[in-house]
Amino acid sequence: MVTKRILVGYDASAPADDALRWALETGRTQHVPVVAVVVGGTLDMMATNPHGDALMEAEDRQLSARRLMEEVPDVDGEVDLRLGHPAAELAHAAGPGDLIVVGAVGHSRGAGLLMGSVSQELVRIAAGTVVVVRPAAAPEEHRIGVGVDGSSDSLTALEWACARAAATGEHVVALHGFQPSLHADHPGASVRDLLVHDLHLHEQRLAGWTADVRAAYPGVEVTLEAAAVPARGLLTGFSEHASLVVVGAHGHGVLGGLLVGSISQHVLNHARCPVVAVR
Repeated sequence: MVTKRILVGYDASAPADDALRWALETGRTQHVPVVAVVVGGTLDMMATNPHGDALMEAEDRQLSARRLMEEVPDVDGEVDLRLGHPAAELAHAAGPGDLIVVGAVGHSRGAGLLMGSVSQELVRIAAGTVVVVRPAAAPEEHRIGVGVDGSSDSLTALEWACARAAATGEHVVALHGFQPSLHADHPGASVRDLLVHDLHLHEQRLAGWTADVRAAYPGVEVTLEAAAVPARGLLTGFSEHASLVVVGAHGHGVLGGLLVGSISQHVLNHARCPVVAVR
């Protein structure tokens, strides 16, 4: 799973600076070129006011992006100025194998960039992987948490995390939240016994689901963690002590519809570290 380029939605806000710095560090570590995509406004805005604020802001953002790129000179970086709507332009600019990176909050004339409308729209419409960057609550941690429910998308997310960890040395934790079935066919069993039984069953499932990916990355440390808690709580709680949280674009069961429903919105809005939505 090779990343060809890293595209960063850039509007010169502090969150966009965080996103670009994250992208540049990732590009440096993985030897991948970085493109800062500056969206200067729609064609209609430019036609009605070709020398107005939108164009001046776009030029300022280009300069800001170039200054940040100069801080990491050993990365192949460039700035791409586009006209249009930020989410649509970022999605259109990305090709197969490209990674799209955006800040968790930002601003843009006529288009609130990001986390907000643009980042959530990108998660819905982009054909590839999207990273929503916010500063990590524990920057000294080097752990990647991955939501795993046995679906092919969640295993693709695990593979993405392992490929990154192979380059960065981070530790990967496969996380599986489940609803305990206290009505199991054990008529005399205590609640504690039923919980232990369920936990053991889900740990076995998690080990089986992840076996092939773990075997493909023998040099990556992968820990398995199943817990009888809602997936949203497990993932956001883990994010407080993580460098990254990774989720698949779709799923089923407890992690069902991970990036089209309430769990995804909760993780994207409440995680305390960058979140990667993998396709």
